[in-house]
Amino acid sequence: MQDLPEKPGINFPNLPPVRDRDDVERLIRLMNDAGIAVYTVDSRGLETVDLGFRNTGGIGIPVDSGPVTGLINRTPEPNETLLELASRTGGRAFYNRNDLETGIRRAEDDARFTYNLAYAPDHNRWKGEWRKIQVNVNRPKVTVLARGGYFALPDPRPVPPKNRFEFLSQIAASPIESSQLPLTVHIATTSGAKGSRIDAKVHLNPQSMLTDVDNGHRKGSFEVMFMQIGEKNKLLDATQKDVEADLDPKEYAAVSQRGWELTAQLDFKSGATLLCVILHDKSSDAVGSVRIPLARYSAAATMH
Repeated sequence: MQDLPEKPGINFPNLPPVRDRDDVERLIRLMNDAGIAVYTVDSRGLETVDLGFRNTGGIGIPVDSGPVTGLINRTPEPNETLLELASRTGGRAFYNRNDLETGIRRAEDDARFTYNLAYAPDHNRWKGEWRKIQVNVNRPKVTVLARGGYFALPDPRPVPPKNRFEFLSQIAASPIESSQLPLTVHIATTSGAKGSRIDAKVHLNPQSMLTDVDNGHRKGSFEVMFMQIGEKNKLLDATQKDVEADLDPKEYAAVSQRGWELTAQLDFKSGATLLCVILHDKSSDAVGSVRIPLARYSAAATMH
């Protein structure tokens, strides 16, 4: 069995300039929704300034007639997209330096000390504008890295049942895990006369998916989808488990303390390279997902 924790950050070794602002905004929103801080590293390294000299018989002559001091004082411009990705997701940008491993090592070091802070906005204005967030601490000589803000977008409308499968399939195809709903997945593989099998165990905390009703009961409706994916994001199998929860106060207290565990037995599909487990709250369309590469499990199942 294996416990797969969520990764707190992503390194982008290099990213070409992006001219389409919509692409940049979509990428930043995806990262913020997934709770990922982006550390960008410009692989061009230390940049030099072209002073405009050309080789003319061994004598360097500036092409233009402007003062050389003006050329020397020019500073190479960093990649603006790299800076924006880092600053708006709570990461760092490393550029104009040759020790590229420093950026990667710093991202790994920062990931060891993280805090989750949350608050509920009370402005009641959800028209999509960018709202700035600033996090301060009263400890001297401390640098706080946090996302710079959020887009005040209204909650999405629930997806119609006929479109849910397409909605979940798009989440499974995304290389970025969703973290709106936390979940932990353990899997093991076994082999038998009828072929290989995946035994999956999902641990979740359903508190955010349960609403108060009369007599202290908590109700909720959610589903867990197990999707096996092959090459080129081809969906090979989808197994769905629906949960209709109706908990009395005693049951709710127990679930709040221990969490909730669901199990599933899946036929290991030939050619499957990835198992994506998706938790979906049907009332709000909030989701959480875990992606598990199956290469090592496929090899183990074959050996049995």
